[in-house]
Amino acid sequence: MHLKIIGAGIVGICTAVRCLEAGHSVDLVYATPPSQTTSAQAGAIWLPYLAEPLEQVLPWAEGSHQRYLDEIAAKVPGVQLVSLEVETPKSVHPIWMSLLPAQKIQRLPSTATKSRWQVEVPLITPLPYLAYWWEWLSQRVKMEQRIVEDLQAECTTDIEWVINCTGLGAKKLCHDPDIYPVRGQLLKLGVNPSPFQYVEESKAPLMTYVFSRAEDTLIGGTAEAHVWENKTDDITLKTLYELALKQFPSLKSLPITGSQSGLRPVRKVVRVEREARAPIIHHYGHGGSGYTLAWGSAQRVLELL
Repeated sequence: MHLKIIGAGIVGICTAVRCLEAGHSVDLVYATPPSQTTSAQAGAIWLPYLAEPLEQVLPWAEGSHQRYLDEIAAKVPGVQLVSLEVETPKSVHPIWMSLLPAQKIQRLPSTATKSRWQVEVPLITPLPYLAYWWEWLSQRVKMEQRIVEDLQAECTTDIEWVINCTGLGAKKLCHDPDIYPVRGQLLKLGVNPSPFQYVEESKAPLMTYVFSRAEDTLIGGTAEAHVWENKTDDITLKTLYELALKQFPSLKSLPITGSQSGLRPVRKVVRVEREARAPIIHHYGHGGSGYTLAWGSAQRVLELL
């Protein structure tokens, strides 16, 4: 089939790659290149977050997890397997851990208020990862940079299906009242000589996570619902820094090198479905789980073709 994919964030990229791997031809239309999308600003560790319903997204998370393991074996740039410490409120057991092999999960001593685990999960460094797949796609698909104003107008006679991967842009493009932004802010530090990965699993506006990557260390983060201003706030960054230092004092030795923010496209239900009256498949609303779900949900798109 001849397909047209709209959007070049991680969801659009994974969809394009999977469609090509399945033998379809692809045109890719994008407003901004991957390096300028929200996907480029993500912490990007495999962990379902702000995506519902769980019975729908967990199989997609499992599919993405296997894809990353295959890519790690193939030495795809920007993806690695890391040991992640997870903290949750006392007596909470994250359901997503059921997707991991039992030998990859270790229960750690709990505190008075927290339960703790050590798990092995994929960590993605967005820029090299996106660049790898963007280069791969550029050799195989027709690309066009422009803003799409009308999905129906993209349904030309030579295109059999249009696949809408516009993320937060779908609010205007599809007149979708259910999608909204959740801003995430984080602080960037220098390289951690004693790298570790930590996340406090929470839906609170402020939570602590630390991701140690090859070229920097990320401290986060925030979940600020219905905030459309995509920039960082000095007071919030200071609070994130202090919270992280309180838990991990060694981070104070690392220089602060910058900050970044992104608007997560959150929806009550991640939308992966056919349009009723047009050859359009919607594929957006992955919340804070773009990297966690994109490969798996792209497989669902293939099933809908």
